[in-house]
Amino acid sequence: MLTAKQKRFCEEYLIDLNGKQAAIRTGYSPKTAEQQGSRLLSNAKVQKYIQQLQKKTSEKLEITREQILKELAAIGASDIREFYDKDGNLKNIKDLSDNAAASLSGVEVDELFEGYGEERRHIGLTRKIKRWDKVAAIDKICKILGFYAPEKVINTINLSDEPIVFE
Repeated sequence: MLTAKQKRFCEEYLIDLNGKQAAIRTGYSPKTAEQQGSRLLSNAKVQKYIQQLQKKTSEKLEITREQILKELAAIGASDIREFYDKDGNLKNIKDLSDNAAASLSGVEVDELFEGYGEERRHIGLTRKIKRWDKVAAIDKICKILGFYAPEKVINTINLSDEPIVFE
């Protein structure tokens, strides 16, 4: 069973996944917060409670692993050509596919003017798009799917006097 302070630490930890800051917000001394956070995060009961809180949150928000992977896949598979029409002009955001739109992190529109006061006139627009980091998305997908898991290596020792012949 966890103490009230340990439970509070777990709740604080889920805010930013920073053990030191969670320990400070829980009431531990800033001087020892890093050690306290590390100690608490290595506690099996604390880890289990954090996992329970994360599961509860994901269920409440109805977020699944598949949804997260789908969003990351849209970013990882995005193609810059999807954002332009056949004449090389940036498409209107309403004309983008769902995957292309999902891969955008921002859109910036600047109106361009010439002159001052009543002689000021609109001469154009500059539209810029910013996309999420494709490599980071692919890296996250690989981690979630376990592509970075260490390979199992079997080391054997030949205890006989017979030489090992590889063919």
